Amino acid sequence: MNKVMFISPIYITLSRAKKKDKKVALNLNVYRNLHYLVNNQVKKLCQDIMGNQLATHVFNSPISIEFVLYKSSERKVDRSNILCIVEKFFCDALTYWNCIPDDNDDYIKSTCYRTGGIDSKNPRVEIFISTGSDNGMDNINSVSAMDGVSMKFTKEIRLLELMFEFEAYLSPIGRERLFEAIRLLKDKEK
Repeated sequence: MNKVMFISPIYITLSRAKKKDKKVALNLNVYRNLHYLVNNQVKKLCQDIMGNQLATHVFNSPISIEFVLYKSSERKVDRSNILCIVEKFFCDALTYWNCIPDDNDDYIKSTCYRTGGIDSKNPRVEIFISTGSDNGMDNINSVSAMDGVSMKFTKEIRLLELMFEFEAYLSPIGRERLFEAIRLLKDKEK
């Protein structure tokens, strides 16, 4: 599996001839309230910004995309409000720059949103594109059975370990059940 990283801003500055430049936040709340002509200007500017990074890339197999938000402060934000617009503009840029033929489900198999931390000097979205036959699931299917461990348990443990990466989103009861399932499978493995 190959992984490529791109960087997207979370603000776009539109130049104005007679007025002060306009700083536009890339988020759903702003997007839905902007005039359609301004939205189109923002989208085109995003395509140009991303074009510098995308111009040399062509993805022939289906891809998975991970969006990681680096906020400017500790202020709480609705991550998906920001990342859904970044995703829309980025996927449109992928097709505009001929990196993929279309941004439908045939070419983009999955997307994932995460918060990466705080960077007050450079708030941004880091975008990771993974290519490969199963886009991240290769490891599960290629694990070989060792020392009498059945392939079924090895796959189940790997799936649970992948789920463990998202355990922060589970309720306390869900987290407890996840840990118990991992413990039971590892006991069966022995």
